[in-house]
Amino acid sequence: MSRFKIGQEVIALHSWLQCGILKDEHYIVDGFVCCKQCGRPYIYIKNVDVVANTHCSSADDKDGCGYSTKERANFSETAFAPLQNFSDAVEYRLSVSIPELIEVKEYQNQ
Repeated sequence: MSRFKIGQEVIALHSWLQCGILKDEHYIVDGFVCCKQCGRPYIYIKNVDVVANTHCSSADDKDGCGYSTKERANFSETAFAPLQNFSDAVEYRLSVSIPELIEVKEYQNQ
């Protein structure tokens, strides 16, 4: 089972210039595929329909099973991170800001 959902927005952690994927850009998950030999999970990215000679090896593990096929470009799940949703971002910002505000108030009261 994938850690992503179809339609989920993700951020690229690596660039694949031949496919038009750039590091730190946002993309949308369009589907899933597993290596036919070892079962390693890969994702398809919306609007990246390049036919490529894909190899089973992820960005963080160069010891893939070596399986190769010519099909639509797919990317290792580990090469993408989920885009942080708004409520998570607000919660994080508050957790960072509140201690800072308390310190400023205590300094003002001295």
